[in-house]
Amino acid sequence: MDILLFALRILLALALYVFLGLALLYIVRERRAQQAVRPLDATLVRLGADGTPVQGVGSSYLLLPGSPAWIGRDPNCAVRVDNEFVSARHARIEWLADRQAWLIEDNDSRNGVLVNDARVMRSELKPLDIIVVGGARYRFDVGNPPCRPANPSPPAAKISS
Repeated sequence: MDILLFALRILLALALYVFLGLALLYIVRERRAQQAVRPLDATLVRLGADGTPVQGVGSSYLLLPGSPAWIGRDPNCAVRVDNEFVSARHARIEWLADRQAWLIEDNDSRNGVLVNDARVMRSELKPLDIIVVGGARYRFDVGNPPCRPANPSPPAAKISS
């Protein structure tokens, strides 16, 4: 009887170690998977009237996760658009880590923001989306190197919802 109880204790201890090992393996894999979902840098590419990318200075802007980028006439905006139909701080693009997505949000502008020809107040961006701000057209790319990095936006007033 003592040998049977001893064998059961050994078997139970082994089962416990296997369970703990599998739990640790699961945790390590889950952590690696979370680290692998690193947000990609994004790029706004200015498009001409014919839909082809514009070449030269101010034709491409790097968007970095953790640094919201403002679009507008204000010289401090990361993406400066010199157009009378664009507000000083027309819209903001930022990476939302909790949703693992890039988001564009209109800053209550008079002329609005279009994403793929639909007016939006707030929208998740997908690669190759076309964004129109006051007549200026941009293509949203993910992971492509820009011609010129955007200046980080200064801390700004909160966008009203």
